[in-house]
Amino acid sequence: MYERRTKRRFDVGGSSTAPSPPPVRDQYPWLREREDEPIPLFYHFEDTHKAAKSSACRNHVIEDTWDDYDIILYNEWLKVSIKPTRFVDPDRPCRDATRSSDLEDLSRISLRPDSRHSHLCQTCLHALREISSASQSILSLPSRLEYRDVVVRAGGVHLDTLQLAHKFSVSALSIDEEVLTSIDGDALMSIDGDLCISIDTRDRGVDHHNDPENLSLLRFSSLWEEAFRHDSLLVFSTGRTMPMYKKLRKERPMLTPDVIITSVGTEIAYGKSMVTDDSWVEIMNHKWDRGIVEEETSKFPELTLQRDCDQRPNKVSFFIDKSKAQEVTKELYQRLEKRGLEIKIIFSGGKALDVLPKGGGKGQALAYLLNKLKAEGRLPVNTLVCGDSGNDTELFTIPNVYGVMVRNSQEELLEWYAENAKDNAKIIHASERCVGGILEAIGHFELGPNLSPRDVSDLFECKEDNVNPVHEVVMFFLFYERWRRGEVENCDAYIASLKASCRLTSPPRLMIVSDLDDTMVEHRNDNENHSLLRFNSLWEEAYRHDSLLVFSTGRAKTMYKKLRKERPLLTPDVIVTSVGTEISYGKSMVPDENWVEIMNNKWNRGIVEEETRKFPELTLQAETEQMPHKLSFHVDKSKVKEVTKELYQRLEKRGLEIKIIFSGGIALDVLPKGGGKGQALAYLLKKLKTEGKLPLNTLVCGDSGNDTELFTIPNVYGVMVSNAREELLEWYAANGKDNSNIIHACERCAGGIIEAIGHFKLGPKLSPRDVSDFLECKADNVNPGHAVVEFFLFNERWRRGEIENCAAYTKSLKASCDPAGVFVHPSGAEKSLRGTIDELGKYHGDKKDKKFRVWTDQVLATETTHGTWIVKLDKWEQTGNERKCCTTTVKLTSKENEGFVWENVQQTWSEESEVKDDSTWII
Repeated sequence: MYERRTKRRFDVGGSSTAPSPPPVRDQYPWLREREDEPIPLFYHFEDTHKAAKSSACRNHVIEDTWDDYDIILYNEWLKVSIKPTRFVDPDRPCRDATRSSDLEDLSRISLRPDSRHSHLCQTCLHALREISSASQSILSLPSRLEYRDVVVRAGGVHLDTLQLAHKFSVSALSIDEEVLTSIDGDALMSIDGDLCISIDTRDRGVDHHNDPENLSLLRFSSLWEEAFRHDSLLVFSTGRTMPMYKKLRKERPMLTPDVIITSVGTEIAYGKSMVTDDSWVEIMNHKWDRGIVEEETSKFPELTLQRDCDQRPNKVSFFIDKSKAQEVTKELYQRLEKRGLEIKIIFSGGKALDVLPKGGGKGQALAYLLNKLKAEGRLPVNTLVCGDSGNDTELFTIPNVYGVMVRNSQEELLEWYAENAKDNAKIIHASERCVGGILEAIGHFELGPNLSPRDVSDLFECKEDNVNPVHEVVMFFLFYERWRRGEVENCDAYIASLKASCRLTSPPRLMIVSDLDDTMVEHRNDNENHSLLRFNSLWEEAYRHDSLLVFSTGRAKTMYKKLRKERPLLTPDVIVTSVGTEISYGKSMVPDENWVEIMNNKWNRGIVEEETRKFPELTLQAETEQMPHKLSFHVDKSKVKEVTKELYQRLEKRGLEIKIIFSGGIALDVLPKGGGKGQALAYLLKKLKTEGKLPLNTLVCGDSGNDTELFTIPNVYGVMVSNAREELLEWYAANGKDNSNIIHACERCAGGIIEAIGHFKLGPKLSPRDVSDFLECKADNVNPGHAVVEFFLFNERWRRGEIENCAAYTKSLKASCDPAGVFVHPSGAEKSLRGTIDELGKYHGDKKDKKFRVWTDQVLATETTHGTWIVKLDKWEQTGNERKCCTTTVKLTSKENEGFVWENVQQTWSEESEVKDDSTWII
């Protein structure tokens, strides 16, 4: 089964936010309590976060009154709440809490060299001494405190800027007789009268007790991505709020779920962008009033509010002693029921108590999702729920689901299981911890594969049945990790295996090695690049999937890239530049370092520059044409032989081995002796032969003197295009006229290359651009590449107004689209494929008499399952000098005697696209 996956998979409408309240100046020195709104600033800051980090804020003078920098610290910098200070004995004078020994301990703490910290600590000590000297004073602190950047060292806790009051701060606190090794930003902290700190560490999810390298989680991740992601759904259901979930994602290697349920089932969001489900928000607001809940819970001294970051609009969270939980829950239910609310109270983790709307909770959220999927006709075949604590209990009560309680489940969940589900064969208590228990359950209930790629010790020996493309990708990057960690021993075998898995798994059917200027690219008589576009469509349709394209040019890389921006050139597999002195591979143009070493043999550019300066006949070409292993000049044709002979002798005497090439009737290049287009081709052929991929046929194509060497390589076919220059024709007359493997074509440039393909019977020679009527012409052995190339060529002709039988074409196109087919526009908008064809109708002829062309590049088709193909390509459009490109993925299914059916087309803007205008892009 194939499932379409887009970032808008479950998108729903967003909701607007209420405007911020107008600023109000605070007269009282302590920040007042407000619900979910920042303390207003009195002055404007463009970026309060940057302002909080500025030296002006960090080093500002501490005064008795609040200023904007104090407010910034609370609003933007200090994000984590601290419980209010409490004294062990409220009646005990603060003087006892600040014994001189305590102050001496604080004085002895080594401060950071930062003067700000020293100033803050000294201010704090001064203030504490003032308090200790007052017989009846107590340390008065605000009801809410915050801290940031806790740093821990053995033997004590050091706090970076713990705010105790608005006019002084503590830079560090020492705790005697206690060794703490970890505190993080999630720690709940209390400060008592003896300046001791008690820490209630928060559960940070996943397995943080026994798995510091996240091996269990990574085992699940690789299994899910390899075997389940393409046709299954992953839902995270957590007690964490959305901000704390995002924090966890930064700490652990978590996958991106399809759905995320947060805040104990009171919030539901979809996809990577976490789009809120507004319908669920409405359900949560039914018979719920957060203000009433806060009012009633404040009457229970047994309840201690959790941090602000754990509170949500439809969830109020507390800590409570386990022994008091049942009594408080019962009474709180009654109080809130009398106030007209319908609520749910969940106790979990042995200490956490959450008050939610009655319709909330993880179980209710799951039931809502299942109903929603059922209504869409996508009810999962199997559902597995997984949990460890009391707030997961509801998940196991949903009908017709499988359930696993991981081995490390907490007491309240195990008690529920013993009382309610022990005889339920669909629920198990796993023998493995955390994610390992989930993998165990997948196998136990036979829900699919449960062998994670990470459980395979030798990736080289293990061969899976029904291997899919995703499996290959997951295994490759797992291999990459093991290689970098030094965990791969049979290195040579692995490298050989990886090379064999490259695009061409067998020798290429054909390798074309072509010069660019005036061979592949026409510069004189073809302003619309018709000849080049004919070759492009033929190559992408019939050869790209099993052949190699090599460009061999005298241009330097910089000038080659410039030509790519001017002409509709395909992306070659190999690019040989600077008259054969540089070899690069693929779209990224990765240089061949071995070839660089060969070029360095008996070559010294400085000596060449020195000697050539002695020849007034030589004029240096532009700086862009000069390269490390090539010096290029202009010279009068009549002086070439004389200059070449003497320059050879001079450089030979200096110990260099060089080659001089004259071409184009004016250009002279000096290279290393091992360089040149012919030597570069010989090197490539030798390399391919070593890898077991020597091409079955090789065709070389050129027009000038620097192409001569290409025709001297044994066992290759050659074509000199009809517009070949005099120096190449002279060589041909003297050396190649009797060689039946070399021809002088009748057609110019790329047309001559197509002519040679037919002459030597190297493969198909009919370009899709030579077909006038696609409806009448039915090609033999149609492949996915042909279907895609033909469709986008139709797009060009349609918009140029070159198609007359419009109704018949539209009917044929719509018939080739699946009724449920989807097109994902570069903007992210989803449209019906058939609807897109209808929309295309109104653009018929809108580019008539304009220089509008469409071409495809890097068309590669992969058969994922029998009869199902994924085709990836770059689709280009050019109008005048404006060029746009979209990376395109097409899903096709083949039907016997019916050709291919288009099921899905997805496009995103390519990095190479010069223009990215959603409004003018159709498909």
